[in-house]
Amino acid sequence: MPARYRPRLTEHAYEYTKGLLLDGALPPGSRVRVEDVVKALNASRQPVMEAFKRLAGEGFLEIIPQVGCRVVTPNPREIGDFFRLFASAEALTAELAASRGDAAERIELRRIHGEIAELRQSVDTPAKIAHAYRLLNQQFHGAVHAMAHSPLVASCAAGYWDRSDFYIATALGGGLVFARRVAQAHAEHESIVAAIEGGEPNVASAMMERHILAFGRSSQGGLVDAGEPAAAVTSPR
Repeated sequence: MPARYRPRLTEHAYEYTKGLLLDGALPPGSRVRVEDVVKALNASRQPVMEAFKRLAGEGFLEIIPQVGCRVVTPNPREIGDFFRLFASAEALTAELAASRGDAAERIELRRIHGEIAELRQSVDTPAKIAHAYRLLNQQFHGAVHAMAHSPLVASCAAGYWDRSDFYIATALGGGLVFARRVAQAHAEHESIVAAIEGGEPNVASAMMERHILAFGRSSQGGLVDAGEPAAAVTSPR
């Protein structure tokens, strides 16, 4: 294989495998075989192995010498700590968005919010709804980040997205939780959108923090309903 093609093939193998992880198709602790990805992508082993090493470096896979690769199994304390950090970062972006976003950006945020609303009536399979929600959810939060007009803050917060989706998918027995929680997540998003549209930074921050921590509690406890409090995933304020 010409060396110039390898980075592109490695990136393809990386995105493919990461997509399986974030959609919950690979349960925690399960084996991930190089051969399976090679066959699925009609690729050679080298770029797939390089992709696995990258995912291991990011904390999604564990490479066991002489054995192979398996999906990392997060522990509750790790999940709790992460979502407190993630909630703080996303809350700041929402606060800035409410102060700095312009009319066109608010319209775009409302448009994405409307697409998420349509998923509540979707007749697609739960797996397809979950996948669609995960992608639209990243668009939603991406729009909030753009409205913050702070590349540094947005970049730091966006760096947590994949880990958040990974914890949700693995801790809750698969990415289907996204499908089961569409209505609740949409209601939480509505409170965030309303606060941003109304130019209420403190409310937008509080609503965003509550939204992220709700998913954190669900992930930590393995629950779909995030109504029960969990001490390790609550606001420190």
